Amino acid sequence: MDTVELTVEVERTDCLVTNLVFSKLQNASVGRLVIGSETSLHKVDYNQLQEFITEFRKIAKSVRQISKETAWVESESCTACKFFASINMPIIGSRTVDKERVIFRLMAQSKKTADRLMREMTEVGLKPKIVDITESESMEVTDREKEVLLYAFNHGYFEQDRGSSLTELADGLEVSPSSLSDVMRRALRKIVMEYLKNNT
Repeated sequence: MDTVELTVEVERTDCLVTNLVFSKLQNASVGRLVIGSETSLHKVDYNQLQEFITEFRKIAKSVRQISKETAWVESESCTACKFFASINMPIIGSRTVDKERVIFRLMAQSKKTADRLMREMTEVGLKPKIVDITESESMEVTDREKEVLLYAFNHGYFEQDRGSSLTELADGLEVSPSSLSDVMRRALRKIVMEYLKNNT
């Protein structure tokens, strides 16, 4: 079954970290490192952060200054974080827009699941708006794609000084170069997409 990547903007006013950042700091950014039902870990970036560490300690469970411009601030979860912690779906990322709005990017099992999620967010008062929705092909690399990539790897195709050309690989696998190119492109696309989703 194809998955759905959903980017949704929600509204909430009860995030202690976001409220402090947007009331006191100009041009700061807030992200979420860990979303939990009780507490959430925020990443705050600001070029003069040191001056505000004491302010964060007043509203946070813990504050860890990572660098001169970055702190990890753990505080009580807001309405949105509590909701997203409860849905058991992969959260790919989040970005705070302003004091009231935050954008979450997540994976849903299907369009039907994404529709249900939108209804549930509306019911709890998050006022969701879809920013983007994309149905994606399965990210599972097939047995054939694995076989082709392994063959190409073992024959030096990915080395700086290529040990084999695409045509030579195709001859060895007894397929046309265009067919082989299609299989390799699909497999590499899945691998790159999976990497980007897990590392951005």
